[in-house]
Amino acid sequence: KKKVLVMGLDRSGKSSITKVLFNNDVKPKNKVINLALYKNNSNTSANENNSSKVGFDADEDDLDDGFYNNPGFSQFFDDVGTIIYVVDSTSEYLASLANLSMLIELAYKFHKKVNKDGDAFNINFEVLIHKVDILNEDFKLDTQRDIIQRIQDELLDLGIENVSINFYLTSIFDYTIYEAFSRITQKLILELPFLENLLDNFIMNCHNSIDKIFLFDINSKIYISTDSSPVNILSYEVCSEFIDVTLDLKDLYEEEEKQDTQDKKSLVRKDGLKAFSKLNNNFSIYLNEVYKNLCVVILVNNNSSN
Repeated sequence: KKKVLVMGLDRSGKSSITKVLFNNDVKPKNKVINLALYKNNSNTSANENNSSKVGFDADEDDLDDGFYNNPGFSQFFDDVGTIIYVVDSTSEYLASLANLSMLIELAYKFHKKVNKDGDAFNINFEVLIHKVDILNEDFKLDTQRDIIQRIQDELLDLGIENVSINFYLTSIFDYTIYEAFSRITQKLILELPFLENLLDNFIMNCHNSIDKIFLFDINSKIYISTDSSPVNILSYEVCSEFIDVTLDLKDLYEEEEKQDTQDKKSLVRKDGLKAFSKLNNNFSIYLNEVYKNLCVVILVNNNSSN
């Protein structure tokens, strides 16, 4: 398994994002990491009595080797597949971008040190330009362009190439945060092409009467796959809200239990979550839980001749 790290400066919105997406199921560790210490070109140690700092002279290569072979630092980047970095767009973000550039540089140099055979740099950086709900549309785009340009210029100055960095405009008060995390999650799924092909074949076998199909994680409402047609945010909102409505209604009724008898053992089997509704725009929506906490949601066009 590859780890996903959510990072950023204080009050950038990291904890709020995890609470909204995962309903407090994910407990943030809130580990404070001072990247500036890693960038320091002198090795220091603290005396327990007077906390004095002691430095020593060494070649730069020796310092690099000592730093990148440090067990604590190697554990930090070990098995990391994606780093999600949250930037507060409503505050002065230059310090946050400097922190991000420093993080990318450290990860890049660490990869160079531990991969002598020249493997490609394989950590994805996903930048959430967060809290954009209070910005107007023009200022959102201007902020996004400015952040992208600054990061690109910084990496160019550092001589860092072939680093995968993606940028998203997000807010916890609309569906942009779900859309961003859905796209981020899909990059971690090796079987994604197979799932997309499976959903495309399903639509084709239904004679194209299906407008859109999503494979959702029920708890977070992140879609882990969809068919190959472009995602309309309105379609996603309808399907996501239908999951909420279904879960709310499910709690109102007692679930029927079915008894199965196998080898003289009584087993209790409960059906997965299912729901169907006809919308007022000539569309129908269908939900079926296909696996634990995994459901398929389908938008059907009732006007289709098929």
